[in-house]
Amino acid sequence: MNKPTLCLDAMRLAGVITPLLKTPQHWDIRHEVAWYVSRCEMAGFCTTDDMRRLCAERFLRGKRKVSQPGTTRRKQQARETRKMLADIPPELLAAVEQAKKTPAWVQYQGGNNKAINAVIGPIIKQFRVPFDVIKSILESQP
Repeated sequence: MNKPTLCLDAMRLAGVITPLLKTPQHWDIRHEVAWYVSRCEMAGFCTTDDMRRLCAERFLRGKRKVSQPGTTRRKQQARETRKMLADIPPELLAAVEQAKKTPAWVQYQGGNNKAINAVIGPIIKQFRVPFDVIKSILESQP
């Protein structure tokens, strides 16, 4: 039962990536492209033919890491978060200290996890800082 499905999947994959293999260099590495796309499928990143095509194009451009789309964006955001936490603006610290004096902060410390939204929301509106940055500042400050 499993073999016909594998055969159909391989044929569909070949049909998707064959139009991308225009140059002889690309044609010579067609098996590597198919392997890469199948790895992306197994990781759950490719579910449609368009996604498989994009994955193959990504491989042909030299971006050969089997990683979820958007990883670069998340890494950049993590760098910005670390940078901001290393040098916190004084205005933001003052706003965090003011937020710790609210009843919502007392509720959060009492175990109401949803109360953190009421504490962090006004700070986000005022400073346009990501939620996790403010939360880590709140938790790190005594």
